[in-house]
Amino acid sequence: MNWYFAYGSNMNAVRLFEERLQPEGVPRGERIAGRLDGYEGVAGGHYERRNVPFVRADTGATVEAVTYVALLVGEALRPTRDYLGQLLAGRDLLPPDYCARLGATPTID
Repeated sequence: MNWYFAYGSNMNAVRLFEERLQPEGVPRGERIAGRLDGYEGVAGGHYERRNVPFVRADTGATVEAVTYVALLVGEALRPTRDYLGQLLAGRDLLPPDYCARLGATPTID
């Protein structure tokens, strides 16, 4: 089985599936690795697709997953309000204290 580790705005399942994958004809449960390259700016050098190990919460097993790693990072970078909203849409996947810190993040607009 292939795994995809979503973080950032891809934790918003509505955005990931209904706005990005479904319009391209990709049904839920379908392999998505590589299909997000255009959205993630891989060709422009914004993100890189990588295989990473992660621990499954349900079994404790370590498995390998595809994820997108940001290449343009820095302390001075700030998200837009819209992007921050996409992150917070995944709040059910995050600890409450992290959501509170995330919600207090300054934006560029």
